[in-house]
Formats: sequence, C-alpha cells, structure tokens
Amino acid sequence: MNKHFYLAIMMSIILGLYIPHEMQFIATVTIISSMGTYIGIKYKEFFPVEGGDDDE
Repeated sequence: MNKHFYLAIMMSIILGLYIPHEMQFIATVTIISSMGTYIGIKYKEFFPVEGGDDDE
C-alpha cells in the first residue's frame, strides 16, 4: 500500500485527539468517507484479481 495512505491515517488519529468534542463526529465521518473513497478509487490495489471465475 501507499506510504502516504498510512501517514494520512496516523495524522488524522493524532489530530483527532486535539479537536473539540463537538467536532469529533463530523471529523470521524469525514475521515471514514475519505478512506472509503480512496479504497473505492484504488480498489485494484486493495483487492487484486487472481484468476477469477472463468466460465469459458
């Protein structure tokens, strides 16, 4: 996986410790949705296809 992905997760966790309580839910939803978008765009990196089901 990309080292920048791990760096972004680490930074978001560390920054999450210092944000006000009222913003924690919004920041959590934003982080989870951005990670989901990243995994959705680069799905071949996370879920490599090896052979698959060939009905030929």
